[in-house]
Amino acid sequence: MWHSIIQGKAHEILTWFHNIGKHRSDAENQSEAQMLIRGAVFLRDGVDAEGSTNNMAHPALVALITDFFYALSSLSIAFPEVFSCEVPKVAMCLVATTLHAALNEYTQTGTRQDCPFEYVGYSRVFTGFLDMQHQLDLVPKHASKTKALGIAWVTSGR
Repeated sequence: MWHSIIQGKAHEILTWFHNIGKHRSDAENQSEAQMLIRGAVFLRDGVDAEGSTNNMAHPALVALITDFFYALSSLSIAFPEVFSCEVPKVAMCLVATTLHAALNEYTQTGTRQDCPFEYVGYSRVFTGFLDMQHQLDLVPKHASKTKALGIAWVTSGR
């Protein structure tokens, strides 16, 4: 059940932050979804003052994290010891996987095709995001940026 809730939130949030959805043509949706998925562009939010990419920082990612994990009846309330200091990286990766799945529904025809958000179909995508996060953590600058974001998101989600 939780996966249908987070998937539904992802569908809504995508249309807030990306040029995708019913208000766009099928060709525009398909092109936009493919572009965003390629290289995980949908997770980036420009570059910092030093020219480094802001990875795992897109406002759509933030919105889904705060909406799903930090709302009044969310996991952060049930498990404060896990969620109170910073957003767990596995939660970031789960949300990234969910947004990927929602975008993927537009890649074939440009019209959103409901696809089940299940382990079988998305475990490799999730593992890929965990691997990407691990690679980012190996670079001190990116590790500190991600940690700072995770802390900031906790306070903004309250």
